[in-house]
Amino acid sequence: MEPADIRPTVSVIIPNYNHGAVLPRAIRAYLAQTLKPTEIIIIDDCSTDDSVAVAVALVREAPDVVRLLRHEVNGGPNAGVASGLAVATGEFVTFSAADDVVEPEFLQASVEALSQHPRAGLSFLDPSRLVLPGDIVERVPLSLATQARYFDPQEMEDVFRRNSFTISSNTVVYRRAAISALGGFRKDLEWQADWMANLVMSFRHGAVYVPRALAHFTVNPKGYGERGVRSAEGQRRLLEKCLVAIEQDYSDVAERFKRAGMIPEMRLRTLGWLLATERGRRFVSPRLAGMLILREAWAKLRPLTPLGLRQWMRRQLAGR
Repeated sequence: MEPADIRPTVSVIIPNYNHGAVLPRAIRAYLAQTLKPTEIIIIDDCSTDDSVAVAVALVREAPDVVRLLRHEVNGGPNAGVASGLAVATGEFVTFSAADDVVEPEFLQASVEALSQHPRAGLSFLDPSRLVLPGDIVERVPLSLATQARYFDPQEMEDVFRRNSFTISSNTVVYRRAAISALGGFRKDLEWQADWMANLVMSFRHGAVYVPRALAHFTVNPKGYGERGVRSAEGQRRLLEKCLVAIEQDYSDVAERFKRAGMIPEMRLRTLGWLLATERGRRFVSPRLAGMLILREAWAKLRPLTPLGLRQWMRRQLAGR
């Protein structure tokens, strides 16, 4: 163990809205980390259940670590991220949904990887899902490397171009200085804000991949992101906003987005949306069009494909 005065400092930010029933599980999972967080900041977004009472009790359990901030107006998850980031003090920071779960080594594995690779803006892990009811864990190995590895910005572009995946934000630990410089998660990009932040930071600073599944997100059809991606109108609206942001606000990495074929929705209908506007057509390439067609076909075949075969196919796509 490192001496307390030089141990890395980590802030955990947990936006919460009406998750009083599961909030204790999330907080206690972070209190049980092998690398103890410096602070756990709960941001309550005007919950109407017993969340505040639950959070107050959790603060009493660990007053030196757990803090509660309360919004006066409901602003959504990205507002919670902004509020937490504004007061966070750790060198590293992670944002966790109140219904997600982490394994005891999550922070240690992530922070050790970032400490070994100081150029990286973030670390990310293999995604895994808790499927309700019953919290069944479904792991999805990305197979990008066999041990923790730093990918520089060009390598991240190559990795995204070769592989069909997105970074699962619940597995990410950020350097606070880097995510703060970016402005956190943009409120105007709604449920695509974390997607945008992760890619911009990866294309600017590079990222460390840790081939372990230590953070599990809950698949909840009523959740903020799940509701959003089911709305064709909402997805099309955010696609246009994301394309504008890439070209105007993140112009330094815009070509990386285009060469890697990274857009916020990878479905066949997206191709029609892109072709319908001049800006969208600037993002279309033969490779992206082919990828969207393949993704649509894979979405239909995936439920019929054994897990072992899916993992083998992913390793082949990763060039390993």
